[in-house]
Amino acid sequence: MKKRGNDGAMYVSQPNKNGTHKWVLVGNATRKATSKATSKATSEELRMLAEKYLVTSSGSNKDIAHRLVELRGAVITHKKERSIIEQFLQQSTPSTKRWGFVPA
Repeated sequence: MKKRGNDGAMYVSQPNKNGTHKWVLVGNATRKATSKATSKATSEELRMLAEKYLVTSSGSNKDIAHRLVELRGAVITHKKERSIIEQFLQQSTPSTKRWGFVPA
């Protein structure tokens, strides 16, 4: 059986000497290095988070980010959502420290 891995390379299932199958990289293919570069968050993404977590989206982006942390910081666990909020935070506050948000 042949399948594409999460790294984008092709793998084939082959038996070893004991008859147990394992995934083996096909041919001369090499694994792709994954890029961890984060992109700039947009104010539209921040406003969508405010709508998702039922927080008022009025005011500046900084105000929305602080409101999200203060009111919903405990329930925001997704890394992507946290990074969007952290990009708009400018200073550390007691609520950012309590919920583990690090201002950019």
